Amino acid sequence: NGLGSRAWGAVFAGLCIVSVGVTVVMVQTNSLAGVVSATVPEVAPWMVGVALVLLTAPIVLGGLKSVARVTEVVAPLMALAYVLVALLVLLINIDELPRVLSEIVRALFGTAGGIMAAVLNGVRRGLFSNEAGLGTVPNAAGTATVAHPVRQGLIQSFGVFVDTILVCTATGLIILLAADPY
Repeated sequence: NGLGSRAWGAVFAGLCIVSVGVTVVMVQTNSLAGVVSATVPEVAPWMVGVALVLLTAPIVLGGLKSVARVTEVVAPLMALAYVLVALLVLLINIDELPRVLSEIVRALFGTAGGIMAAVLNGVRRGLFSNEAGLGTVPNAAGTATVAHPVRQGLIQSFGVFVDTILVCTATGLIILLAADPY
């Protein structure tokens, strides 16, 4: 509607179906199946796929309102729980944080291409972490009921900030805390 072009809207919708319906879902399901199968060898990857279908089918088949209801409750709770647990882990290991931060700075500036490597890896991780730039977020944002589209854009931007700055930074710090310093 914004461009006044039904044809480009159809092209965008078709590309989103391929990207979200096939590529994104397959990569994330495969990652989860790999982790579960490696952790619990008795669980085959196909079993994880079947379990995911059984868990998500009632929500997806319930339509847009069902997806929105579940998402508006589950997504903030997941993010909040993760940030709180990560904060607890960081507080428990507060004495190790200077070492971790110095490792980050040393790796960033101490090697050739350190800054470029950090940017490239950050962009790669961000595509699947918060989907900024992937082109799938407009599907969710476009269904929101807001007074003005800019308000929804600000909400989406805040989501990217929370995920990238809080969740990803906490994850990186925890991984480095777990690494052997020697």
